[in-house]
Amino acid sequence: MAQVKLEAVRNRYPKKKRLLDDCIQIRHIMSGGFYAALKQLEAEVSQFIQQNGTKKKALTTVLKNAEQYCGLNPCAPIYMRFLTAEEFGQYGGKGMLFKDVGAGYLHGEYTHRIQWYVLFHIMSNGFTQDVKNVAPKGWNHTPRQLLIEINTGGIQLVASDWPMSAPEGNQGFWDALLDRGPGPIPTFNPFEDGISNPEIFSTMLMDKAWLQANHNNLHQQLDVIDQMPNYAGCYGFLSALHPNLSSIVTERYVKRETSNLYANRGAYITKKVSQADPKTAYVPLGTPDASLGVLKVQAEDVMQTRLEEERRKGHCFLTTACVQARGLPDDCEELQVLRGFRDGYLRQLPGGPGLIQEYYALAPRIVERIHHRADARHIWEDVYATVRTAVEHVQRREPEAALRTYSALVKGLSERYLG
Repeated sequence: MAQVKLEAVRNRYPKKKRLLDDCIQIRHIMSGGFYAALKQLEAEVSQFIQQNGTKKKALTTVLKNAEQYCGLNPCAPIYMRFLTAEEFGQYGGKGMLFKDVGAGYLHGEYTHRIQWYVLFHIMSNGFTQDVKNVAPKGWNHTPRQLLIEINTGGIQLVASDWPMSAPEGNQGFWDALLDRGPGPIPTFNPFEDGISNPEIFSTMLMDKAWLQANHNNLHQQLDVIDQMPNYAGCYGFLSALHPNLSSIVTERYVKRETSNLYANRGAYITKKVSQADPKTAYVPLGTPDASLGVLKVQAEDVMQTRLEEERRKGHCFLTTACVQARGLPDDCEELQVLRGFRDGYLRQLPGGPGLIQEYYALAPRIVERIHHRADARHIWEDVYATVRTAVEHVQRREPEAALRTYSALVKGLSERYLG
């Protein structure tokens, strides 16, 4: 196999033993310990589609929920230009995973985030264990610490560690674990080295029959990979087990390849930074596209704005219950109905504005307490059930009953988690 020889690296970096011990586990997970996690990812994506009747934002929402559950940035997805290895490492070194629009079509916008979903699933025992602040059993780092350390640990590979002609310093370390693993080198075998190569991982997820029927030119491109001796049989290998995940990845591949994103990158960036909510997109300063005349902002400033925006959303336990526990979008029926109830009926009641203010004073603290519990998902499921009851009261034009239900929910959560 062409896996990086981490045991040799560990001997050379005794002060990094704890990090390298965790990375040895990552190597094994990427090689063959990913099946249960992908099964759960497919189940969560399927649940989102069933509840919302659309694939739009299904994968993005599920991945974002997993990232937040494990303490990573709440700001993904972020639209970005093509990043150099050094830039990618800088963002990873801040504990960031994001939708990588600038990646190649087959490398994939979601591939690294899916890889980390697999790791999150393992480290959190199927998302039942809180791992935001404490390293899980058998690991030396929390997920966020691990992402940061892999990108900033200063591990320098040499040719004997990994059969790549010129490992790129610390970025070569990331590559060996998660990025190329090592791609075109003949000794790489997807059935032994697993999902550590994004291009091969994407190929394994592709819907072969659909591409052949609808985009035969793209199908033929992937067929070339499948004809290479070590890759034979990898094309579509995971698609039958994960049909919805496969469909989303395949359609995104087609969209990016056929839209010629690189040739039209300027227009794409301009569109994203000109949209109604430009905080969902940014272009780092120093971009080679400076001649395009598009909006340029400091990445850190945008990240802070996004963080505060997401924190405000997260501090509403109604939003958290609907979006995080149920995989629903921020404009789902429950949120629209109760926001209308708040801004209409409740705000005009004598004392209504005071009740709203009191709620927003309590909600952040309640959310914070629940988030640090191992059974957080179960708690949000119970909250969601009460939210649905309140929604149904509003829809039946029973505002007093809706207010009693929601007030009882706030009071009960306050007493239970704030004392």
